Amino acid sequence: MGDTQLDDLDQFLSPTVDLPIGGNTYQVKPSAAQILKIIRTFERKGRETSLVDVWALGADLLGATLDPETDVITGAEGSVWSQMEADGVAGEQILRAAQSLVLRYQRGVHEAATFWQKGTLIDPKEVVRMAAEALKEAQAEAEKKTAEETPPNRATRRAAKKTPAKKASSKARTAGTTLAQEPTE
Repeated sequence: MGDTQLDDLDQFLSPTVDLPIGGNTYQVKPSAAQILKIIRTFERKGRETSLVDVWALGADLLGATLDPETDVITGAEGSVWSQMEADGVAGEQILRAAQSLVLRYQRGVHEAATFWQKGTLIDPKEVVRMAAEALKEAQAEAEKKTAEETPPNRATRRAAKKTPAKKASSKARTAGTTLAQEPTE
């Protein structure tokens, strides 16, 4: 690179991810192809990416495969997945590790660490705020839909036309105004 001297990248970017679980540390060293697969999956599917997709990607990083027909994950011999199973790591912990790995390459180290510790990326207070906001939006939408479906009454139609209402004639004003019929012979 000419005159530019770069420091060893290992000082800034570790080629491995350490997963400490139950007194053991499992080292994962993803390939460039695995990382690109994660990036491509999220670019293609975006918010439509399912939890099963994430588990399949994470299982791949741990040296396992997810059978989409049976939803069974099988670790290759000598893989990190099979080491975790042999060590008796709980399934929930293995899946959290898999999801955390995917987040590491999809959203970054901070998001992965947050998920690793909390099992979620969203603060519970934020969940409550988002739920309240969604409820308000749903209520407003329901009210709007009801208003659109309800036919207007006469007063509403008149107001929309902006024409003055016709006055009803009073009996007093019309009383005695009928012409008497002439007698017929």
